[in-house]
Amino acid sequence: KDSSSPMRLPLCLNEQSAIDSIFADVKANTKTPHKYRAYRQALAGESDENFLARLIYAETKAASCSGMETEIMPIVAAVIRRRIELRGGNIQSVIFERDQFASSLNNYSESHYRDFLCPSDSKAWNQALNLTTASGAKAEDAVLPKDAVHYYFYKHSSRFTPPAWAQDSNSKNEVSTSKDGHLKDCIRVFRNANWR
Repeated sequence: KDSSSPMRLPLCLNEQSAIDSIFADVKANTKTPHKYRAYRQALAGESDENFLARLIYAETKAASCSGMETEIMPIVAAVIRRRIELRGGNIQSVIFERDQFASSLNNYSESHYRDFLCPSDSKAWNQALNLTTASGAKAEDAVLPKDAVHYYFYKHSSRFTPPAWAQDSNSKNEVSTSKDGHLKDCIRVFRNANWR
């Protein structure tokens, strides 16, 4: 894909009744593997590529690092692509795994589920869609090891304590990215050889 050519925004689902219906089903299935089933149903007909672009887009917005989104997005995409590779290319099993991308799919004030359901920034959408391809994600893919399957957003919400693996800045599992440095307050990447 040519990242300079404009791409039309995807289907926008922003009616409150539709969102309420999605979250009623999420709540009913909160402890099951079907927690996010209603997202799939509400966006029936979307390609796997569009689902992936929606997640990359929403997760980048969830980082809450305005002005750094174009630098953060390739890192987000590369980590998610690592997971997809480990799952044999099964995009939806990665996107909709329970509570793995809560910052884009769960119902709380800081979550960016509205960005997942209705991407509105055409420049960011164009970048996200480009990063769904192997050629689009090449730069970060070349830097990150195959087991770099976690990232943590340090500015997403001050209400949440980072998990143990994301608390130690000297963690042996932390991975350097090509855009490290000034992004460390926003996003850091970690390895997990046991993730499947």
